Amino acid sequence: DSKSQAEAIHDLIHCLAEYKHLYPDNTLEAIELVLDISGSDIGDIRTAAAIIATDLWKLLLRIYRQGNHETRERCLDMIDKLIELRIHRGESNLDDEDRIGE
Repeated sequence: DSKSQAEAIHDLIHCLAEYKHLYPDNTLEAIELVLDISGSDIGDIRTAAAIIATDLWKLLLRIYRQGNHETRERCLDMIDKLIELRIHRGESNLDDEDRIGE
């Protein structure tokens, strides 16, 4: 529950978003941890946690696209959670992810 733990997990998410070869299960565990630690702060632009929202979308969309049925279900559950937390930064990320496949 410490501030340094939250900062470290945010740094991890940012690094994962830049990494091309992800391990879906481990990455999804990290995203779940961020959502547990940061909660609604991710949707509040007044907080440092909001900075990683774009990275969360990027990771979830990439893993969803590459994943099997079970992985896609986990991604959709987390996408639902982001939407519940009012983290609506996905539209531009959807466009970015579409360009990756070109």
